[in-house]
Amino acid sequence: MQSANNLVNDETVCKTGQFYYNNYCDDAIALEIEIKNGKIVQVKTCAHGCTILKSAANLIANQILDKNLQDVKKLLSDYQKMLENQEINLDLQDLNALVNTKNHKNRLVCATLFSVAIREKIKEFEDG
Repeated sequence: MQSANNLVNDETVCKTGQFYYNNYCDDAIALEIEIKNGKIVQVKTCAHGCTILKSAANLIANQILDKNLQDVKKLLSDYQKMLENQEINLDLQDLNALVNTKNHKNRLVCATLFSVAIREKIKEFEDG
């Protein structure tokens, strides 16, 4: 299993990836995920932006590796609810560090940009 600790920019993704942008700042992220047997087995990114974006990407990537797509979708849904409600969810482990991000509305997009991109990549995969 790949570890996503300290995701570094993948040059191929930086050159050819579809970027997702934060309309409130200069944050941008592109990613590729590899899915085998219904599980995410690899995450490659190219991120340009703030610490919140990069931290959220690292934390989420660490939790979705080697998980089936249904579990990943649940995790991303729980993460979104945690941010919106500002309530700790022990199942989210280290992602709870971002619980108060909603206090700064423009930072909420930083914290969710990677999860939005992951959701779209999963949808693309499922749609074939």
